[in-house]
Amino acid sequence: MIDNRLRVLVWHIRDVAAEIAEFVAANSQEQVKANLFAARGLVHSLYMVADLATRLQNEHPEFVAAVSDVAWRDIRGLRNRIAHSYFELDHEVVWRAAVVEVPVLAGVLVERLDNHGRA
Repeated sequence: MIDNRLRVLVWHIRDVAAEIAEFVAANSQEQVKANLFAARGLVHSLYMVADLATRLQNEHPEFVAAVSDVAWRDIRGLRNRIAHSYFELDHEVVWRAAVVEVPVLAGVLVERLDNHGRA
């Protein structure tokens, strides 16, 4: 049986990842860089995903251990970078995380959650 909190954390990551995907599909990287509030909104959404993933690491280490193909340390590092060094963020890293890494993370976690529930 899957812990309900585990399910909720993964679903929140999935939902925020979908919001990020919708945002980046509607806006170019240049548009986001040119709009301070759009850029900060995207960064905040990435923070949400990274913070939720960090909570997964802290609260559900057995699940995280079973998802070894995720760069958990890098995710925690992104969360810390956003929280403490937000004026030093590299916009290329932010964009790559939003366009490439977050959708992959969400997909992997949802798939593993489904498989975890069957085990």
